[in-house]
Amino acid sequence: MFNKDHYHFIGLGGIGMSGIALALLKKGFSVSGSDITKNDRLMEISKNGGIVFNTQQPKNIDLIKKKFHNKKITIVISSAINNKNKELNYCLDHN
Repeated sequence: MFNKDHYHFIGLGGIGMSGIALALLKKGFSVSGSDITKNDRLMEISKNGGIVFNTQQPKNIDLIKKKFHNKKITIVISSAINNKNKELNYCLDHN
């Protein structure tokens, strides 16, 4: 089954966000995300087919939009992300 949804997590490395991302991957959804801290959860997501960025920059969103241009992209934001986050603000500015 071809899934038309992609999920991008800003603040992917936390226990809650990474758990949701792994569950989505196992259900066949495409997943990407960013976090400024490296940890084992991010490695696990990558091993399961997720795309992990080690920065939180607007270019991450541009890359995801190009790669998944045929999918609906949903941005998921960790509660640890503040309103000064460049990646988040880029998403808000570009709908």
